[in-house]
Amino acid sequence: MIALRANDGASAQESYRPYTKAGAYVPTIVPLFSTFGASTPWVMTSDSQFRPGPPPALDSETWTRDVNEIRELGARNSTVRTAEQTTIGRFWFLVGPRTFNPIVRQAAMARKMDVVDCARLFALASIAGNDALVADNTILAPDYGNS
Repeated sequence: MIALRANDGASAQESYRPYTKAGAYVPTIVPLFSTFGASTPWVMTSDSQFRPGPPPALDSETWTRDVNEIRELGARNSTVRTAEQTTIGRFWFLVGPRTFNPIVRQAAMARKMDVVDCARLFALASIAGNDALVADNTILAPDYGNS
């Protein structure tokens, strides 16, 4: 595995430089692993295989509706967000292995898997997580004519 992944691009130097322009997503903090989008995915055919379409135009009805929904539901003291929506938001606040590894462990324990099968299950979950990170970091500055 080490030889296979020796030149996969995962060790690229950090190169993120924020830019601002109306309608372009700019992370509010320097993201971790911003160069990871250039690394070789494990099972995806390319880093952009699941890339979403461009965001709605700033003057569109969709953009206005979505921003207002975020403001209403995302406010600290929202009066329209349900308790279930708050729970869902708290659940998704954490991402990555620290959230999915406990779920993988519970699945393995429920099925009484042996050590070899557990190792394979965790490896597959990690491969999926790695490819998600590759895809996610590819869309940090997608080419929608914004850059």
